[in-house]
Amino acid sequence: MYLGIAGINISVLLTEDERWNAFRRDFHGFMHEGVAEREDVRVRYRFEETLPEIDAKDYVWTCKGSSESLPEVPYDYSWTVNIEREGKELIDIKYLSKHPFLKAVRMWIDPRTMDVDIALVLLSEGKSHDLMIMPLFMLFLSRILWRFDAILIHSSAISDGGRGRLFTAVSGTGKSTMAGIWERCGATIINDDMLIMRLHRASNKTWVFNIPMPYYVDVQKAVCLDTVFFIRQCKQNEVGELRGALNAMKLMSHTAHQTFQPEYLKLYLKLVTDISKTIRFADCGFLPDERIVDDIRKAGM
Repeated sequence: MYLGIAGINISVLLTEDERWNAFRRDFHGFMHEGVAEREDVRVRYRFEETLPEIDAKDYVWTCKGSSESLPEVPYDYSWTVNIEREGKELIDIKYLSKHPFLKAVRMWIDPRTMDVDIALVLLSEGKSHDLMIMPLFMLFLSRILWRFDAILIHSSAISDGGRGRLFTAVSGTGKSTMAGIWERCGATIINDDMLIMRLHRASNKTWVFNIPMPYYVDVQKAVCLDTVFFIRQCKQNEVGELRGALNAMKLMSHTAHQTFQPEYLKLYLKLVTDISKTIRFADCGFLPDERIVDDIRKAGM
C-alpha cells in the first residue's frame, strides 16, 4: 500500500506481524492499496523489543525538541534529529509518559535513496498502532518535504472558485475561524491547521495540499495558491498587499521544520524564497464575520 500526500507517493511496507492487525488507518482518503505507479519514498516499519543507545560522537549535527511547548498533546515526549557525515539521518523519539501504546520510535532516513526505516517499541499493554503517531508524522514530513520542493506550514487555506488563499499567523489568531468564514460564503476548506506548500517549478506555480489529520476523516484536496495573508485580529477590516523580500522571512517563520544545519538551511531558505516569488502577500486585519470575505474579493486578492 502507499500514501499519496502532496503529489508524493510514499510506499509503506509492514512486517509480517499479527500486531499490525490492530493498526488503525488514520490516513483515510490518503491511503491506497497496491503499488504506486511512481515510488518517491519507501517506508518500512517493524517492531523491536528495545533500541540501542545513541552515541552522539557518531553524528556531526544534532537538534533536539520536546512536547513541552505543545500543551494540547495528551502525552509527553522528546526527540532528536541526528545527521551522519554522509548525510544519513536518525530521528529518535522517546515517549516519557501517558502514551497509550508506545515507549519509543526510531526512524532512519537515507536522503540519497529516499529509503526510510522505522522501528517501534511498544508498551506491553499496547493494542493499537498508528503509522505516523505524533510527533513522528511531523518529523517525517519536515525531513522529507523540502527535498521535493515542498514545505510544511502552520496555516489554513481555502479554494474560492479555484482560487487559493492561505491564512497564517501565530496560534490563536484566527486561522480556523477565517477558514470557517470562507466556507460559509461558499469556499472549500483545504485544511484549517496544517498544510503543505509545493512549488511546481515547470509552471512556476505553488500548490497547497492538505495532510491527514487525526481528528476527522478527510480526502486529498489541493488548490493553486494565489495569495498568502498574514492575519491579525483588528477592530476593523484592513487588507493591503505586501511587497519586498521580508515576506519570504515572514513566511519561513510560520513553517514547521527542523532544518537548522547551516548547509541545509541555505537550501531550505532558497526554496522558501523561490515559493515566495510565485505568490502574492497581503496584510489582513479582520473582524470574525463574513464582511472580510467581501473585502478580500473586492480587493482582487
